[in-house]
Amino acid sequence: MKSEQAQYSVPSPAATDGALSSIVTRFAVHVSALAAFTLVMVWTLHFRGGASWSQGDDVEKVFNLHPILMVTAFVVLASKGAVAFKVIPGPRAVVKLIHSGIQFAAILIGAVGIAAVFRYGGLNDPPAPKVYSLHSWMGIVTYGLVLAQWLGGLLAFVLPTAAPPARRSVVPYHAFVGTFLYVLGLATASLGILEKVTFLQDYGTFGYHAKELYVANCLGLTICVTGATVLVDAARAVEG
Repeated sequence: MKSEQAQYSVPSPAATDGALSSIVTRFAVHVSALAAFTLVMVWTLHFRGGASWSQGDDVEKVFNLHPILMVTAFVVLASKGAVAFKVIPGPRAVVKLIHSGIQFAAILIGAVGIAAVFRYGGLNDPPAPKVYSLHSWMGIVTYGLVLAQWLGGLLAFVLPTAAPPARRSVVPYHAFVGTFLYVLGLATASLGILEKVTFLQDYGTFGYHAKELYVANCLGLTICVTGATVLVDAARAVEG
């Protein structure tokens, strides 16, 4: 009798509400990440004149690759990688490879983004100062730590180099460090927006109520919203 009741038991309202809110949260992650990508493209292509590795007659186009690539890497892809285990169906081993692949793609794109800003500095006459701001310091530290985190995860979880008990003991630390670095990446991106806007205002490019400023500010807010949705989803996973 008990087994028959269990077979036809109806999920509790709390369980149903929790599942629905998780779906909504994860949908919000993808929507806000897409919005951030759209805004950075509008900012750089419409307001800043486009982006190009070969500068032509405008060296600023080389710099414009930097925000596009860094937002793609550490806002869009990092967010999707963070929720990969909850939204991608299939065997856990396969999802591990997808998660690792997304993070690796972010690392590669981030490397090109960093190279673009160094190339921009070298193309200026005289060359622009490099690695002097808080944004640049945090960016280099964050990128190095993300690379180390990825290598550690590859060795511990993807390649057969650690015994199952060792892998289980590492999981909480890997998750905590990954979340910390994700937030650090978002904070670094927000600092970069503030730094660029400050430069443009100092040069008299636009005033305090310009459309371009509103787009840049909305980009920063959207990055914060994306991070919030990812953290809410992570908190729900811990509760569940």
